Amino acid sequence: MNVEKFLALLLRAFIGWALCGAAVTVGRNITSIENTLIIHAVGVAIIYLVLSRIYFKKFDFTGVLRLSLLE
Repeated sequence: MNVEKFLALLLRAFIGWALCGAAVTVGRNITSIENTLIIHAVGVAIIYLVLSRIYFKKFDFTGVLRLSLLE
């Protein structure tokens, strides 16, 4: 296992988590909880789509449906 690739995977997971939290925090301050949840649901898909595209283009450490611990 390459430590650099594993850290890149963890970093992108953390970035996605932080962006999702930011979407909820900002959404709750400017709109209703229902609208915030809709924004979050759409935002999560977009955020992780972008992060995974960047990750797989650069590293391609794991398959989309594989867990690295089970390889």
